[in-house]
Amino acid sequence: KLYVRPAGGSDERLVFDPTTRTPPDGGHYSISWSQASPDGKRVATVAPPDGDKSKGELVIWNLADAKPVCRFEQAGRVTAVAFSPDGSLLALGPDGPQAGVKLIDTKTGVLKQTVAGPAARANCLAWSSDGKRLALGSSFDKSVRVWDVEKKKFLRAYEVELGTVLAVAF
Repeated sequence: KLYVRPAGGSDERLVFDPTTRTPPDGGHYSISWSQASPDGKRVATVAPPDGDKSKGELVIWNLADAKPVCRFEQAGRVTAVAFSPDGSLLALGPDGPQAGVKLIDTKTGVLKQTVAGPAARANCLAWSSDGKRLALGSSFDKSVRVWDVEKKKFLRAYEVELGTVLAVAF
């Protein structure tokens, strides 16, 4: 279960209860990813819809009333998420090569842009503080890739000498 508590407050609020959603196989339903928005007013959760692990469902929740703001569903798992610095977009990491990084409008759940270019399965994503660049870290091919989101242009791939890439930052 995903609970939130306001800063300085003591009242917890239930945002997501996987026990209320049962997968078709009767198994366990779980959240793959969650991330708070930069302003702390929303949280994005990613889980397989109805337990179907071949798909990914993104839900952005309003923490004030624990209600969903918007949803986005795609074929293929969502393997990483990152809010843009202004909170207007959410980047979804691809689960395989050449899938591209999807940028979702956080108010409507509409796909705004797919950042094309070489991409491997994402372990992590990070935005630059000005929101112009996006980095993707991948343990699959041991790389960090950077795009200029404004210009819709792939900039560079860096090979890293790590077994696992768990985080990227600007």
